[in-house]
Amino acid sequence: MTIWRQFIVGTLLALVAFPAFARHRELAFEPAESFPQISVEKTGTIPTKPGQSLQLKTDPGNVHIFTDEKAQVSYRVMVQADSRDAGAQEFLRKFSLGARRVSSGVYLEAHLPWRKFPGQFGVSFEIHVPRQYGVKVNTQGGNIEVQDIEGLVDLVTGGGNITVGRVNPRVSTESTRAGSVAARLETQGGQISIGDVAGTLRATTSGGHITTGNIGGDAVLHTGGGQIQAGRIAGVATLETGGGNIRVERSGSSATADTTGGQIDFGEAAGSIHAHTGGGTIHIGHITGPTVLETKGGGIFLGQIDAPLSVSSGEGDIVAYLPRELAATIDALIEQGSGHRIVADTQLSLRISYPDSGAGLRSIRAEGNLNGGGEVLHLKAASGNIILRLGEERAGRNSASRAVWMPGATEPSQMRSVNSDEEAAGFFEEVRRRILESWWGGVPVDPTEMQNHLQHSVAPVYPDVARSAGVEGDVALRVYVSADGHVTGIRVLDGPPILARAAVDAVQQWQYQALKVNGRPANVVTTLVVAFRLH
Repeated sequence: MTIWRQFIVGTLLALVAFPAFARHRELAFEPAESFPQISVEKTGTIPTKPGQSLQLKTDPGNVHIFTDEKAQVSYRVMVQADSRDAGAQEFLRKFSLGARRVSSGVYLEAHLPWRKFPGQFGVSFEIHVPRQYGVKVNTQGGNIEVQDIEGLVDLVTGGGNITVGRVNPRVSTESTRAGSVAARLETQGGQISIGDVAGTLRATTSGGHITTGNIGGDAVLHTGGGQIQAGRIAGVATLETGGGNIRVERSGSSATADTTGGQIDFGEAAGSIHAHTGGGTIHIGHITGPTVLETKGGGIFLGQIDAPLSVSSGEGDIVAYLPRELAATIDALIEQGSGHRIVADTQLSLRISYPDSGAGLRSIRAEGNLNGGGEVLHLKAASGNIILRLGEERAGRNSASRAVWMPGATEPSQMRSVNSDEEAAGFFEEVRRRILESWWGGVPVDPTEMQNHLQHSVAPVYPDVARSAGVEGDVALRVYVSADGHVTGIRVLDGPPILARAAVDAVQQWQYQALKVNGRPANVVTTLVVAFRLH
């Protein structure tokens, strides 16, 4: 995907104190600068070789893992405690760290009497491993951050965020698709963010967001209530959230997407797809495989249909764009036709009937063949409108075809046409705006234009742990802005994970002038790049 560069932050020399500490519901963790502290630090280096792995098991603590070309594992562990507590010295003295070579690589294990210590404390691990190395981490409560790595990743935390760069294990494409898990990520309540994965990804969080790059194998993504956003998924996709939105750029195989109330957006569905939402909107830009879609309350927007389709909507509208060369049989039904209508291009020549539903309500059915007929496209709305348009979604108002409204005719000769081409164009332009807002979370706006509307910006703070490790680079963001100019959401598209959090924290404080699209206030989306430079 092309990254639009809008904003580059120059040299950033501001520092933070110690990295943010792990948090756990049973602990009184606070940032180090909030209390007077005493500390203990343990360091070491263990020779190893590429192709092996690190295993870390620890009590609560933040874990930062950096990759390089050295044939060694080096570590720096910092533990800090509140010096005002009488037991602080004893707490630090009892901290133990075991580090040794094993047949598979390096094993680290850390313990401290945190359950018996009433004061505030913080724990942080800074570990450097070879780039071609596997990583397995288990912390009882803390954030985990891993740079780009060429090994298998297995990360578990009892209550923090997980941030990982690109994962590219040195395995063949055949073995990757055969079922090996390149990355397994699990947290009991934090966010999960990972770059491209050359293999299968399994990610689970009890309530945070899940954001991924492109996935070369299968994807099993589950969150108790957050958003799911993914790039291209080559294998089988199983996506589930308790209430958030699901967005996927492209599914290359079969996909199942389920949310109890959020939106579901697929840029392209190349394989079969089954999508269900309890109340949100479903949007698919391009359908090339058999598809089943169901929503109980929201609308369904279909950009281009090239495969068999079955669609069921509860109370929302169904909008479908059909290629002009498509050979298909159309069967469209509105179960509760009172106050609703079927809108279609005149070339479709649909036959209209008004059968009674089981509840005695009058329904509307439209049937017809496109280019002689073919695979059946089933479209059913319980109590919404059905809108059928020839041409691709992105054609906008360039098509000269006129719409036909079918709210109350008993035969085709009685259909009432739109009064003018201008009226038809305005109707479909409004539909297109709704599609864009549903798909992207806002109408896409060029970064240069967004920069002209920027009223207030905040420069990011360079993370001390990244500065000490010599990490610099660009963080690309997709930014969602509400109609009143507030930043409502940010997605990290690319960049070092250790810098991404600082970029997000800064940009979410930005304020824009209210933007209008076609003269109306609108939610918009744009992209920008934040650059971190040491010199």
